Order: sequence, then C-alpha cells, then structure tokens
Amino acid sequence: MSLDEILKRAEHTKHQVELEATFETDEATKRLNEIAPIPRKKWVDSVTNQLWMKQGGKCAICHDPMSRESFDVDHIVPHSKGGGNERTNLRLTHVSCNRSRGNNCDRRPVIENLEDRAMNLK
Repeated sequence: MSLDEILKRAEHTKHQVELEATFETDEATKRLNEIAPIPRKKWVDSVTNQLWMKQGGKCAICHDPMSRESFDVDHIVPHSKGGGNERTNLRLTHVSCNRSRGNNCDRRPVIENLEDRAMNLK
C-alpha cells in the first residue's frame, strides 16, 4: 500500500470518527433535553450590561465594535445542544455573526455541558 493510500484511509477514518462523535453528542443532548429541558427566560439588563463591560463593547465572534442598541445574546453552547442561560454560557455578538453561526459550536464545550448537567440531575 502506498503512502498516499494510507493517508487517504487515515483521513477517511478521521472523518468517520468525527461524524460518529457528533451524532453521539447530538443524541446525548436530545435525551438530556427530554429528561430535563432548560426553560428560556427574558434577558435581565444587568446580565447584558455585565457582558457588555466584560467584552469591552466588542462582538465575541468577530471582535469588531457593536452598537449598544443592536446586539444578540449568544449561547456558546446553543439551546439545541443543551446549553442554558448561565452567564458562563453567554456572550454578546452582532446579530449577523450570531445568525451566521447558527447552532454550530465546538464539541468540547457541548460535552462538558452535558457532563455537568447529567451530574446535577436529581
């Protein structure tokens, strides 16, 4: 077997593992949300003010300045993947940056969030 063939197989295997891990994470999130759904709440001005100050008025995604009148509260781990309204899971973004991101996020914070939620179930 040539080096090119080995590299192609390795890349294919890596892709398959990533797909399986994403599927398993999404399944775990779905099950946990069925057991213990996270209620959505309106944003408290003090929370958005604290986030604004912490971020220096800049978008957490593109790091460009934002208008005080127009921003989104973004969930680092989206609701659809089990994220809640804890301050550590929130950040301010431009509306367009948040919309372009959709519910995509790194797998590691999703897994950490699922572990934390599962450990705290009554």
